[in-house]
Amino acid sequence: SGGIDLAWNGTEYIVVESNSKVLTIRSIRADGVALAPELYRVDAGWSLIESPAIGCGGNECVVAWWTLDGGVSAVRLRGAQAGEIGEPFTDLGDFRAAPVDRFYPEVVSMAAGFLVTSISKGTLFARSVSSGVYGNEQQLFSPAEPLLGRSVAAGEKKELVVAYVRAARDAPYSGAQRIFLRILDMQ
Repeated sequence: SGGIDLAWNGTEYIVVESNSKVLTIRSIRADGVALAPELYRVDAGWSLIESPAIGCGGNECVVAWWTLDGGVSAVRLRGAQAGEIGEPFTDLGDFRAAPVDRFYPEVVSMAAGFLVTSISKGTLFARSVSSGVYGNEQQLFSPAEPLLGRSVAAGEKKELVVAYVRAARDAPYSGAQRIFLRILDMQ
């Protein structure tokens, strides 16, 4: 459990790492030297922190993660400054659901800020982040079959490209899966 993700912010790598109980964010120069001290640290105590994700764009980054008793949370980084982003990401998509019912949050840099996405019970939800403030949550789509995983990227304009895997109805016993691509207009 736990996890790791990294992104390039234009001058250095920003690494977010979770070992289930503690989440740390640190910067690493292009030559591989870790810069001290840590940029941000969360100690969950008895709880679990999983699925860290980061996205960078311009001169800032957004880091999101899933906490057992808190849903999806996020932090905005500008240089060495870190600040929590508003309220937890829990209102619409039941992001406090058990791990089997949710997939990892993902952070995408968009033209007007960032988009934090997560899957809950087969539906893809998103919440925009601009200037360190959450926008409204929105349901992006819900396929007929359960989603088994997904990856999200920003398109050239204001579209979001989602590659996802869902269970194949015609091959339930062979474990076969299919990969689908969906382009969503975010205007």
